[in-house]
Amino acid sequence: MQNDVNSKYGSYRSVKARITQHQEKFTKQEAEKLAKAYRSGKTVYELAEIFNCNRETVSNHLKASGVKMRRQSPTDAQVRQMTKLYKAGHSCAAVGKSLNLDPSVIWRTLKRNGVELRDKHERTETYI
Repeated sequence: MQNDVNSKYGSYRSVKARITQHQEKFTKQEAEKLAKAYRSGKTVYELAEIFNCNRETVSNHLKASGVKMRRQSPTDAQVRQMTKLYKAGHSCAAVGKSLNLDPSVIWRTLKRNGVELRDKHERTETYI
C-alpha cells in the first residue's frame, strides 16, 4: 500500500507494510494428535505451546475437526467450591490447581460474583 506524502522536507512515497504471520498448516497426523491431546485433558493454551502456535489456531483446528470444545465457564458447583476455598485463605493459583482451572479464571469468577479479593501480599496460603 503506497501513499503520497507531502511534508516540509519534500514529497515522498510512504510504503505501509502489512505485517502478517505465516501460519503453517497442520498435517493430518498433527491434527489428530492435537485432537487426541485436547480430549485427554490438555488445554488450548498448553497445546498452543506444545505445537508452537497461537491458541486461536489450536481452537480453530479443533473446531474444524469437529471436536466438542469443553465448557469455558466454571459450573455453579465449581463457583461455590472456589469461593469456599478462597475465603478459607487459599490463593487463586491453589484454587485453580485443585479445580483444574487457570488462576485468572478463578480471579475473574470471584470478582464477578462479588467476592472481596485479597491483595496478593495478604494471602494466608494453606495447601489443599
